[in-house]
Amino acid sequence: MGKQIHSLLLRWGLSSVLLVLLLATTTHAQLVTVTGTVTSTQTGETLPGVNVSVVGQTQGTVTNLDGVYEIEVEGDATLRFSYIGFVTQNIPVNDREVIDVVLAESVQNLDELVVMGYTVVSKREVSSSVVQVSEADLQAITTNDPTEALEGQMAGVVVEQSSGRPGQNSNILIRGTGSISASSSPLYVIDGVIAGAGERDAVAPTDIESISVLKDAAATALYGSRASNGVVVITTKKGRAGDTRITLRSSRGYSTTLEGNEEWMNSQELYDFHQNMVSAEVGPFYNRSEVTQYNTNWRDVGFDTGITQMYDASVSGGDESTTFFISGNFFEEEGTNIGTNYERISGRVNVTHNFNEDLRVDARVAGNYGVRDNVVTGNPYTILTFSRRALPWDTPYNEDGTVRTGTESDWYSRDSENPLHGMQWNTDIDKVSFYSADLRLEYNLTNWASISSSNRYSQRDGRQEIFLDARSAAGGGRNGSVENETDRSTSVLTSNLLSMNKGWANSSLSGLVGFEYQENRFEFTNFLGGGLAPGLTIADAAAVPFDVGGDIGESAFQSYLAQAEYEYMEKYIATVSFRRDGSSRFGSENRYGNFYSVGASWVLSREEFLADIDAIDQLALRASYGTTGNASIGNYEAQGLYSFTSNYIGTPASFPSRVPNSNLTWEVAKTYNLGVDVALYNRVNMSIDVYQRTNEDLLQNVTLPGTSGIDDRILNVGSVENKGIELAINTQNIQSRDFSWTTSFTLSANKNRVKELYDGQPIDNGDFRIEEGFDINTFYLRKWYGVNSQTGAPQWVNADGSITEDYGAAAPQLASATTPDFRGGLRNRFQYKNFSLDTFFTYVSGSKGYYDTGIDFGAYLTTNYRKLRPGESYWQQPGDESHFPANVVGGNNSGHLESSLFIYDRSYIRLRSARLSYTLPQDLSFMNAVGLRNALLYVNGENLVTFTDWPGRDPAASDDSSYPLARTFLFGIELGF
Repeated sequence: MGKQIHSLLLRWGLSSVLLVLLLATTTHAQLVTVTGTVTSTQTGETLPGVNVSVVGQTQGTVTNLDGVYEIEVEGDATLRFSYIGFVTQNIPVNDREVIDVVLAESVQNLDELVVMGYTVVSKREVSSSVVQVSEADLQAITTNDPTEALEGQMAGVVVEQSSGRPGQNSNILIRGTGSISASSSPLYVIDGVIAGAGERDAVAPTDIESISVLKDAAATALYGSRASNGVVVITTKKGRAGDTRITLRSSRGYSTTLEGNEEWMNSQELYDFHQNMVSAEVGPFYNRSEVTQYNTNWRDVGFDTGITQMYDASVSGGDESTTFFISGNFFEEEGTNIGTNYERISGRVNVTHNFNEDLRVDARVAGNYGVRDNVVTGNPYTILTFSRRALPWDTPYNEDGTVRTGTESDWYSRDSENPLHGMQWNTDIDKVSFYSADLRLEYNLTNWASISSSNRYSQRDGRQEIFLDARSAAGGGRNGSVENETDRSTSVLTSNLLSMNKGWANSSLSGLVGFEYQENRFEFTNFLGGGLAPGLTIADAAAVPFDVGGDIGESAFQSYLAQAEYEYMEKYIATVSFRRDGSSRFGSENRYGNFYSVGASWVLSREEFLADIDAIDQLALRASYGTTGNASIGNYEAQGLYSFTSNYIGTPASFPSRVPNSNLTWEVAKTYNLGVDVALYNRVNMSIDVYQRTNEDLLQNVTLPGTSGIDDRILNVGSVENKGIELAINTQNIQSRDFSWTTSFTLSANKNRVKELYDGQPIDNGDFRIEEGFDINTFYLRKWYGVNSQTGAPQWVNADGSITEDYGAAAPQLASATTPDFRGGLRNRFQYKNFSLDTFFTYVSGSKGYYDTGIDFGAYLTTNYRKLRPGESYWQQPGDESHFPANVVGGNNSGHLESSLFIYDRSYIRLRSARLSYTLPQDLSFMNAVGLRNALLYVNGENLVTFTDWPGRDPAASDDSSYPLARTFLFGIELGF
């Protein structure tokens, strides 16, 4: 397959490049050279970077730093002047050579350009559910992961921080979970090209110009094959013609761990707790006051103040022919959990060169290298776990300051290992490098048609090195161990498009057709060896090889696509798209899938019957329907496979490991969307969307009978439905010469329901069950009834509704779901003269979570207990109406095991970020003397305050027992030359 792949890729790539170069020899006759200056009505200042285009054509330019433009057009052409934040103007040329333009500011930004991957359209022309944030919206959060800043800013887009570990990326979920076994992550598109190996993780936040999220089928169907979970489009910065601009950014700050409502007993409190247990006299610490000699706060031992710092430099500029953007970035995050750290250095070069008016070449090169020190993977004896369950009666240090081992006779904690002891030698280090190279050629066939060829190669290399010393408890079992894992992911993609945009007096028609091909390859090797002399950490020093393995996987996608959009009178817009995708991951009979969408928009505000209503600036209705696909499964799930991981008396042996399925094909999502966009009084902008997405032919992992000798296989079976409503409101509350106040508000509600499963059989997954008719994220636990007020014993509900005190007899039942009732965000921006304040709140209501940390009713006597929250109580004597049963030495009838008792409300309101900044006046003499264009000073705060009844550390964390999030304060400066 490899030769065929490379041959096909070579033919398409070279033919596209040759065709572009051959056509570059022609030029179009021009009649008039038009020049002019563009200024602002409010300030009278010139506007650099204004887009000047010809209506109905692809031709265009931008104003320079002095607001001046020059363009050659036909004498009867119409020029369109558009600039973000200003009202667009269409002006007929009428054979004039000088046209000066004055643009008025527009709060609604209806002509802001929205990047949708293959196309770029103005906001007023969008007939689908798309939302975009700009560079300014991303500045409130300082992180290595740019998508983290999207939290709460986009209705229907959920950003989950699964861990506060340095360098950890967020998970994005768009409009709910629609898949069971396949991935629910969105597709990422970077600079118009589908992302390959690790590219999303490799983009520095400071290099981003905008991020768009495509949510409904009309927006995502053109990416058919992998767009069932939505599409995230990232556009990086590029240079603009004019003087060379240098931008320097630096920030530094500190972080502290979010403890939330979680509090742990100190030494005396825990001692008293043990004395008051039922049957306390048989406990190991009864009347042993000597254990309270120490009062160690293990959270203080395991966590410290973390340091975050970022340094960024960029240079951009160019002339009429060539523009460039070059950047370099260094980011370091020292974790709050001691011994953890992340460093990354990255760079990017984006260059655009116009050979003539018709031929343009874009070249982009990006790369980074990151190193992360982790909490040792798979090691139970870490300070992260100890910080919650270790007893305050233990101290980590001897009197002489040396580290205790945890095996001393006066060490009381459950695990006979002081985590600081192993940390003297044990390490877990990740090293990741990435680079990508893009080459894009575009040629204008006519003034309304063009062809382009985009080609990208990307590569990600990772290496993990784990060392466990024989002197530590974690490494003692293997007399010391070393584990090395290396992986490489590569992706090659070519995308070739024929685009057109033809305009007439009252209508326009735009569209594209294209072909894409992508090849992916993954390689993995690992080694685990034991028997190491102290101090030796390399694989060659291992006396015993415990595990040696490796893997290679390949996949390919081939796609044909087409899209057309017709606009009439700038008030009736219709869009259709079609994509045919083939994937090597599916069966030989069903490798290709067809995906399509139809969408329409009616701009009512342009109708005569609304023309006299001054309050309405924009009123548009949108409707769409379409299908998209999901191919996020393993590379060889459809093939019959044998495993050769065994041997027989030293001879290679194999056994069947997968049953072939030649009919395995795409999971399909069918989406309906209705929306309305309203702009009022040039102050209020509101969008409402109602949607329903049904995922059918799910790629579901089905368990096979034990007699088959094979555990499971992927089948197309099942259906999941998501439906909901989304609201986004932006308002200009106050706008004066010295003071302004704007507000942005988002709200979304999603309901999830499993419609069909394989043979109707539910799927159990730990404490969750997936069952027809219920939310896909529903708990499946024994149903808690309460506490026997006379005995303090725990009670559960049987399947027949009767009450039992026998945990084993109580059958698990479906309980609450984790999906919230609604969620969103609220941003307020205040500006007074040169001061600016930006506050951003996120909120979630109705979500449920499981939390049983530090509550086990005496079952574990050598771990610490958390303090009770208001409303919680233990049973102590007959007649007590308590929340928890009695604490009994050795445990209270399995009351600490999984049940609905430990389900809590995860609703919260959080001040996610606050940013106070000051811009130095430009008329300061020293700024002109040193060539300083602008200077900005700021302080950022992140995760500042959380209002919640959740008893744990963080209601927003998907796993409250993992590395906790942090509260961060940063101080920064930005200089422009």
